[in-house]
Amino acid sequence: MEEISKLRLNETEFASLGGSHIAYVRQMTSEETSELAEATGLPIGEARLYALHAADGTRMAVADSMEAARASALEHDLETVSVH
Repeated sequence: MEEISKLRLNETEFASLGGSHIAYVRQMTSEETSELAEATGLPIGEARLYALHAADGTRMAVADSMEAARASALEHDLETVSVH
């Protein structure tokens, strides 16, 4: 079997993969949630929030569940992918 070499991308190249078609969802940290509450004046408290991010890492939306964030992606014709 042929050996497959690993493809190495820099941060900019990696961010451009998927362009405007791919997004990911991740749970926001308590620090991010607190910053959002402070910036918006919303009474978020200790809520678990999930952020929808574009492939380049730009936060596009915030939801109160993983399912709602994924639904938002689908509404905007974005495919969500799992990141680890």
